[in-house]
Amino acid sequence: MDLWRFIERDHENISQLIRDIPYALNGPGVVRSRERLLSDLIGELEAHSKALEASLYAPLRQHEKTAKLVTDLHREHGAFMKQLGALAKYRRKGSEGWLNAFEDATFLVDQHLHRHAHELVPPARALLSSEEIEAATRAYVRAKVKVLKARRGVLGRLGAEEVALIATVGAVAAGLGFLAWRTGLLRGVDLPGLGIRGAGRQGHAASARNPQRHLDDNPFSAMFLRMSAEEAQQQEATGGGTLCTFDLKGRSLRRDVLPVLEEANRGWLEHGYQVYLEDKTLTKSRDREADRPALAFQIAKATLPRDLVAAQTFGFSFEADKGSRNVSFAVHDPHSSEGAQWSGPQLGASEGSELTSDQLQQVLGYALRLALSKPV
Repeated sequence: MDLWRFIERDHENISQLIRDIPYALNGPGVVRSRERLLSDLIGELEAHSKALEASLYAPLRQHEKTAKLVTDLHREHGAFMKQLGALAKYRRKGSEGWLNAFEDATFLVDQHLHRHAHELVPPARALLSSEEIEAATRAYVRAKVKVLKARRGVLGRLGAEEVALIATVGAVAAGLGFLAWRTGLLRGVDLPGLGIRGAGRQGHAASARNPQRHLDDNPFSAMFLRMSAEEAQQQEATGGGTLCTFDLKGRSLRRDVLPVLEEANRGWLEHGYQVYLEDKTLTKSRDREADRPALAFQIAKATLPRDLVAAQTFGFSFEADKGSRNVSFAVHDPHSSEGAQWSGPQLGASEGSELTSDQLQQVLGYALRLALSKPV
């Protein structure tokens, strides 16, 4: 991967976070909460800026054509980072005022990224020699890894290309060690150089202040291990449609189904996969329940850009009419033509049966099996 693709990929990650944050939940126990995603966004912007400073800004300051541009980009970055920092400190992140301020700040971010792509990269390509671009690529990765290691919780975002390049700049030991710990390969092993202590097979010590379970207790982590150990078989599945309709029995998608999806996300993240979720249970203003509440999701490797996941992986959804006791579960193969009937494996659930916790685990297991059968 070259420098230009690194920059483009960072832009994709930042833009996706901006799209996700307004629809995120907030509160204790929520994995992809609005607070957490905003922190991720600020961290991504910080890492991107430091990487550009080390790679392109420094040499381009020496050129008359680009010196002023670099100064302008620095000023813009400081302005929107100040606004995002203020939003991070504001407690009522679900208020309409917060969302309006977020849109104002991220409009500046969008403009800033547009200038990178259309005003910074073209002259950099023209002015820098191939040797300077190679050096800039190494400097970009060095700087970004340094920031991410300092944050200590997001190195798993790096893809295989970045990890390979880390080896060329002397950071492979820490980078791969942390990545292996994140993906569960070194669970139970201490990484003192990174300030990490592994959890043994007995799990975390529980107390009144730390009642955390070991992640192996997560049923969805065990589900992933079981399914990934089975012989992988391509599923002959095309088309789409509703596979089954369940009775909610007074439950709701937001209160009862969404937390289970979040638990599945926690379990599968340990193995490098995640739930790419689109929460449609509330209105756009997030102030009341939607007329047709729905949860749409896909399951894929956690390092993939969202547009690739949307284009290449099975889509799943739960949908209910407002005030109705029924919820439908549907699946769609993105490669099939519109209106094509589902020809894949059947769910095996009884039509109109109650959507209990066990039934919901069965449905999500069905979705995971399909996702693993055709990995991207």
